[in-house]
Amino acid sequence: MRPSPNLPNDLSIRLYPSLGLFEGTTVSVARGTDFPFQALGHPDDTQGAFSFTPQPVAGASENPKHKGTSLSGDDLRNADTQVRFSLEPLLSWSRRTGESPEAFFSRAGFFDKLAGTDQLRKAVMVGASAEQIRASWQSDLAAFREQRQPYLLYPEQ
Repeated sequence: MRPSPNLPNDLSIRLYPSLGLFEGTTVSVARGTDFPFQALGHPDDTQGAFSFTPQPVAGASENPKHKGTSLSGDDLRNADTQVRFSLEPLLSWSRRTGESPEAFFSRAGFFDKLAGTDQLRKAVMVGASAEQIRASWQSDLAAFREQRQPYLLYPEQ
């Protein structure tokens, strides 16, 4: 059973945590195709070997980003099925479109809502690396781990 009309299979579900952030940018996650959340594309991309054209899909994506425009990008349908959250696609595409950071984050407020804070967007805008961004999360993660300790039913592994 699909958890959403735009999450048609296990791969799209596994890619969603990394690709969902693109909803606040100018990059398409292939809504309006038969493979949503399994490809990335942009009208100005020159690096991708894959192309697709988003079209309205009743009940799933009535008005997809870049509707009717041929997009070039990456086909992720052969990605590792054990994929986990990665910042690499976001960091790569933030430079790959050739847009200014302000233009790339076309829906900055929505991106911040998806990320839970404006800190990720601001870090990408100044060119922080994935390692720097992950390092910035560590003190909050440590505090969360400490806070949840009394509620764990089983020891951590």
